[in-house]
Amino acid sequence: VRTHITRQDMATAATLIQTLRNDPNFPKRLDPALAEVTAYWFYNQTNYDSAAYYLEKALPAATNKQEMARWEYLLGQLYSRAGKPTQAKDAFKRCIQHTLNPVMEVAAQLQSTQEINGLDDVDWQAALSALEKMARREKYANYRDLIYYTMARIEVRRKKLPEAQSHLLKSV
Repeated sequence: VRTHITRQDMATAATLIQTLRNDPNFPKRLDPALAEVTAYWFYNQTNYDSAAYYLEKALPAATNKQEMARWEYLLGQLYSRAGKPTQAKDAFKRCIQHTLNPVMEVAAQLQSTQEINGLDDVDWQAALSALEKMARREKYANYRDLIYYTMARIEVRRKKLPEAQSHLLKSV
């Protein structure tokens, strides 16, 4: 299926996916792997909602926590593109819990804050608090500019320009 997708032969890939899905002898242990390639097929069709659905079904196939975190990050991006900020935020938070990579943790935290809609102060304060904690920790020292820049963007969205300016100055 991957080969057909890579060759842009989407019709053959779709036929093969359907054949495998309807095959009564298809081993159940391979269902997550089939869900993964189905997600990849939908992603290549720019159908992000369906890609996210199948990637969610493929999560049990992740071989370790880091791969699971990477897939959850991708899941967050897919939900974001599909216009589902609540599910995206949830996926990014799960990624933060599973990742051992500080770069991915920072990226997931930053992406999560971008998914906050409206002016609910609790969400904004929680996001700012989490980012502030990250900025103070030594293991994120290399990413402080990005963290403070994101905090400034949050403050601009909240229309708190003096705070945004303060964070921007910290970022530089």
